[in-house]
Amino acid sequence: MALRWARGAHRSVRAAVRGLGRLREIPSERVLILEYSGAADRAAVEARLDQLRERGLVEFTAPVLRDKASRLRQIPTDEIVIRFHPGEPTASRLRSIQKRYGVTVARQNTFVPHQYVVKVDRPSGLRTLEVAKEIDASEDVEFAAPNFLSEVGR
Repeated sequence: MALRWARGAHRSVRAAVRGLGRLREIPSERVLILEYSGAADRAAVEARLDQLRERGLVEFTAPVLRDKASRLRQIPTDEIVIRFHPGEPTASRLRSIQKRYGVTVARQNTFVPHQYVVKVDRPSGLRTLEVAKEIDASEDVEFAAPNFLSEVGR
């Protein structure tokens, strides 16, 4: 399981999850990877992470996935890249997507004005992937793809 700690919450989060399994940090992304085993451990981990999210100490939690071909790890974040078809009424459609899917606009692409990065509210598990898939099915959307943190192979 992966989690991104909120700014200023690194020590608190690390202390709260320390006894739940083996920890690996990706400091540049404010991400902790928590390795644990067994269904009983999973329930304890999920309960603790829910508490940390509710207290605002954790921005998102997600499973650590493996790419089938490369076997490299990927972590879905709380972000989705959305590109609208050119010429669409982007502002009104973007407001509609925000309301329907519970996302907020993080930034607009400087070089592609009809492309945005949105953040999923209260992301956990595979929710970001599910929301991206639903948005991607919209007729006026060219694509919607979740952002991942990916391990690099050499």
